[in-house]
Amino acid sequence: MDCYNAIWFDLDGTLWDFNRNSEEVLKELYQLHLASYSFTDTHFVKTYREVNLEMWKGLRERSLTKEDVRRLRFQLTLKRLGIVDDNLAQEFNVHYMLETPNRGHLIDGVEEVLKWLKSLNKRLVICSNGFKESQIKKLKSTIIGDYIDALYCADELGVHKPHEDFFRTVLRLEEVKECEVVYVGDDVRVDGACVNVGIDFIHYQSGNIFHQMKG
Repeated sequence: MDCYNAIWFDLDGTLWDFNRNSEEVLKELYQLHLASYSFTDTHFVKTYREVNLEMWKGLRERSLTKEDVRRLRFQLTLKRLGIVDDNLAQEFNVHYMLETPNRGHLIDGVEEVLKWLKSLNKRLVICSNGFKESQIKKLKSTIIGDYIDALYCADELGVHKPHEDFFRTVLRLEEVKECEVVYVGDDVRVDGACVNVGIDFIHYQSGNIFHQMKG
């Protein structure tokens, strides 16, 4: 890491354990509202994840807005499970947005990595496709916020990863050169797109480095 002045991180799935935190809240929703139905909590979580992936793909491709994602993700999940109830879907969405960001499960080894990088006087930045208000809550509810110098989110930048303009915008705002930065993320296709603008990439997931790509 000696050759880099700044380390940029994805948040969900890289530092903050999105799957575990999300599943915890989804299973709570199941117990509160769906336990009497014939499908299991596991099937509910699986169905939601499938819908959510489709929603975020639409958001990245600009065919959906943030408001569309929030309005549709539980509506479509329930519909696929045979339940048509827009009021219940909205109740699910409100509960999910309030509860999930406050859950504190992190990817194994995160605190040690952040502490080590800070001891080397690296500038630590989060670059996320997540909604800004939710990401701020995640930083505040965990130790991650103690180490991070800046947070950039797609909804405030007006462009999502993997679009090159996302990375170029953060480079401009941070006033750094591509060669001074390495990006660390869990999604090669989305996060690894940073190499297209000359930023080195480390594929990091669950405390393991899978491979590095040169920008």
